[in-house]
This record gives sequence, C-alpha cells and structure tokens, in this order.
Amino acid sequence: MRILFVAPRFHTNQVPLVEALLAGGHQVQFHVERVRPSEDHSLVTPRVIPGDPAVAGWQRPLTRGGSEWTPDVLSYRRVLKEFAPDAVVVREPTRPLSLVAALAARSLGAPVVFYTQSPVHDQRTVARDLLRGTLLTLFGAEWISPVQGNPDLDPVHPHYHYLPFACPLAGSGKSHWFSGDRINLLSIGKFYPRKNHLLLLEALARLREEFNVHLTIVGECSNEPQRHYLAQVREAVARHGLADSVDIRLNLPYRQVLQTYEEHDLFVLPSHDEPAAVSLLEAMARGLPVLCSDTNGTACYVEVKGNGAVFTDNDATDLYEKLRTLLASRTQLQAFGRRSLELVRERHEPAIIRDRLLEVIDCRRGRALQPAPTVALLDRTPDTN
Repeated sequence: MRILFVAPRFHTNQVPLVEALLAGGHQVQFHVERVRPSEDHSLVTPRVIPGDPAVAGWQRPLTRGGSEWTPDVLSYRRVLKEFAPDAVVVREPTRPLSLVAALAARSLGAPVVFYTQSPVHDQRTVARDLLRGTLLTLFGAEWISPVQGNPDLDPVHPHYHYLPFACPLAGSGKSHWFSGDRINLLSIGKFYPRKNHLLLLEALARLREEFNVHLTIVGECSNEPQRHYLAQVREAVARHGLADSVDIRLNLPYRQVLQTYEEHDLFVLPSHDEPAAVSLLEAMARGLPVLCSDTNGTACYVEVKGNGAVFTDNDATDLYEKLRTLLASRTQLQAFGRRSLELVRERHEPAIIRDRLLEVIDCRRGRALQPAPTVALLDRTPDTN
C-alpha cells in the first residue's frame, strides 16, 4: 500500500510508525511545510511543498495556523498523482496545506484519514460536533488521535478512533540503576514557560533534603523567547542552590536524546496543557517509571501506581508529594520500570499501531472496523518499604 502523510513537519513521534509501515512492505511519503534540524530523515526524506502566495492570501482568513506559502489544489493534485497514494493521512485538517491535500486526495478517490491530538472520548460541544461532522462528511474521512481522553465518555464521533503513538522496545529494560548511588531524574522539553521547568526545580529543592537525587533537563533552545526562559531556569537553579544537582543539556540530536533515557531512573514531565507528549512513551520503552501532569494528552499511557503517577496540573505541592512517594522505594521504582516495558509491549509496539492504522484505512474503504480497546487507569498501591 502507498501511504502519504501530510503534516507541518516530520515529527519524531511518527518515526516508529513509518518504520513499521516500511518493514511491512508499504511505501511511505511525507509532504511537509518545513523541516527542522532535529528531525530524523534516515527512513524517509520529507518533500517540502512549494506554495503560491496568492492562494495563501485567500485561504488564511478561513483557516487556523498554516504556512504563508500554500499550494493551489490543481498543482498539488499533480504532485499527489505522481505518487498515486492508496491513502492520505492529513495532520490538522484546518491548516491550508492540509485542506489542499485533502481536496486533492478526494478528487483522486484516495481515502482520507485526519490526524489530530484531540481526545477521542470527551465532552461534546455543538461547535466542535459541527466542525468534525462537516469535515468528515465533506471528505468522506476517518479521524485518528493518540489521545484517548476520558474512557468513561463515548467517542466524540463514530468515525473518530483512538490510535496511540507507536514506540519500539529498546532492549529488555535497564541494566543499570541509580548511577552514583543516587536517583537520577530526567525531564525533556523545549524551553518555554508551559514546560514548567521552574515548578520541577521548586519540587527538587524540597526533595533534595530527603533524597540523594539529581536532575537532567534536556531541551531545545533556538530562539530569543527560549533563551529568555532558559536564563530564568538557570537563575532558579542558582536561587535554590541546585548547581550540583542539575545538569542542563541543549539541542541534542534525536538519537542522542534516546540514549539519554538509559542514563536515568525516573522520567518527569511537569508541563502544563501538553497536547500529546511522546517523550513519556519513549521513556517507558526504555524501562523508566514516569510522572506527568493530568493535562498531558498522553497521561492515559500511564498506569497509575503501576508504572508511575499523574499529578495535578501546575500544583507544586502535588508534584512534590507524587515525586516523594515514587522516590521512597528504589525497589518499587525498578518494578514500575518493568511494568513500563510491559505496557509498551502490550499497547504501543509499532506493528500493532501500524495494523490498527491499516484497519482504519480499510474502514474508509467500506470494511468493518472493530472498536479499539480503551485503557483504564489502574489503582495499584505501591510498595514503599
């Protein structure tokens, strides 16, 4: 099968799925608005689509986001016809390039699958129902998201499907724990305020009074707002007297970031209102217990008291308390790490996610699709002895 992905860029969260598709004998192309230096193009080289400023001018008021340069439907239709895709997966259908791609695919008779990071199980509103229904009907599409939402609620639409991120297991788990006879925490995130590095440093200052703990912060810093916020983070490290307890690593290549997980014992994602962080899953695939806020879309990947914890968003006290409970037992941390591996094996293996995507595509072709299993957060009481 020939599958085309259309997105603003080739995000690293799509690499495992693309690799699984290629391993299964499928052809894959990526059409993008731009490329970033940190991207991994070893599997697929994205094709940057040139644009027409006149077309972008009349499209921009009708859409949210998008690039300044957007192709017209007829020229882009010729691009699609060259590849002759059997299915087109379109990221954020309200972006100009995405709308053009969906229109071109529809005109060629290729099934369209929309991909966003909105919850599949969520409270419904009239406005959102109208937008989703219009797009699904207009393009005869299916819709996927890696964010489950609240499994106690119904899906927001019958053609809206939960498709978790894919992530391969990195070996059989961690072989070495607690390097330096301390608990090594890792946090990954671009240097923006909503990533909540300052909140984590506040909690670390309290934890250091009780535990031998060290924090590594890995993040991108490539523009002035990020440099400004990084300066605030460094100032907070100094203010809390954490110079010996915090290591900041900037602008690491993707493969080096993946290696960094293996040096640590607990992954912490303190960010606020995170749409769908794949770093949480990458940590789990390397046998790390995990902690994130309840506004992270992929918090549903965490089995509470099974492989980690979820804290109340922006609540410094709750973050501290959840970390304190996790750090209280090194034995339990290791058990949580083993459970992380089990969860990835059961729910996120790339071949599983690939086959599920192919089922969604077949559904658009008129075949029956079995409902995806929902994930309930288990309340397992940790052994802190």
